[in-house]
Order: sequence, then structure tokens, then C-alpha cells
Amino acid sequence: MNKFKEEADNDVCIRDLKQLGKEGGATAYLDNGQIVKLKAKYGTISKKGYIAGSPMKLELKVEYKDIFISIRTIERHGVLIARRCRYGSKKVLKLTGRGFHRCKKSMEDRKMTVGQDRRKSMNLASRPIKDNNVPVSFDIVEHIAILSENESGWKKELNKVSWNGTQPKFDIRSWNNDHTKAGKGITIFEDEMIILKNSIEKLNLKESNKEG
Repeated sequence: MNKFKEEADNDVCIRDLKQLGKEGGATAYLDNGQIVKLKAKYGTISKKGYIAGSPMKLELKVEYKDIFISIRTIERHGVLIARRCRYGSKKVLKLTGRGFHRCKKSMEDRKMTVGQDRRKSMNLASRPIKDNNVPVSFDIVEHIAILSENESGWKKELNKVSWNGTQPKFDIRSWNNDHTKAGKGITIFEDEMIILKNSIEKLNLKESNKEG
């Protein structure tokens, strides 16, 4: 019984990732080769991209629940903190007992956290965010509509976007497929969007017939 209890206590949970993120310096390595910097509420993946044609270093935000099942190892300052081990037919992310000390909490709370983490770990998503070392950053918080698409696959979209960590605003601009490159566009405040909506309704537009 004690053996199983100790093994369960060594299971990594999302709360551990958040604690490592708060403490700083921890990195997770995923099955697909991507490297994730752990932060207090989420992880980030560095990626090169373009904003209005200018090359920029982007930090893509990844939720811990989305990458948890893909984490192969976690390291900090050259110390292996956790690794995924095979237990029967399953692979479980386990603490090595080195380089990390979990904050004290009740065992009942811990069991609940581990269960919630495993249930949440099946969804996948990522979004670009701001980082202090990046001069221009963006977070697409809501995809609303695709207005058009050109021959090269770029789509003109209406989204809600937070630029440089500011309050999200309506945004019209062109994006490449994985949203790492953005063209020039405009941002629209909510009161402006209401005026625009009312103005469009007055135009009584009809869909064009593109046959033939």
C-alpha cells in the first residue's frame, strides 16, 4: 500500500508545472521535439514569424492541459526533474526526486488535482502571446469570421486580438495558415464596431452571384 501511495505521490500534475513556472528556469520537452518554457499559468514555445512583413520572434502560448500528455521530460538548470515512464500499458510523467520540492498540501487535494489534470489533458490548442523580450506580440482570443482567401492561402479574418497584452479589440487583417504571419490591418473598438454594424445593415447588401 505504501509503495503504491509513494508512486502516486510522484505523479506530475498541472499544479506542479505551474509551481515550476513560478519558480522559473524549468523547461519541458515534448514528444514532437518542441521545447516549452514553463510559466506560472501556461507554457510558451519560441517560434519565428512575421508581423506586417517584418521578422519577429514570437512566443506561442500553450495551455498546460493541452500539452500535458505530450511532455516527455522536464529539466531545470541541467537537472532532470521529471520523465515519462512506462507502467504496464501506460506512460506516466513521474518526478525524479531531484531539483524540485512540491509545495505542501493535503493528499486529498492532490488526488483531486491529478484526476482533473488527466481529464483535461486531451484537448489541444495554442495561441501566440506577449513576452517581455518580444517587441510586438499578439493573442488571438476569438476567431469570428474568414472574410476572404487569396491564392497563396492567406486569409483575411475578423478576430478579437490582444496586441502587446492590451485589452482585446476587433481586428481585421490577413493571416497565414498557422497565424505566425500577419499583414497590415486595422483594429476596431467595440463602440466603433456597433456603428459599423449599424451602417452595414443600412446598406442592404446582397450576395453576389458568381456563376459563369
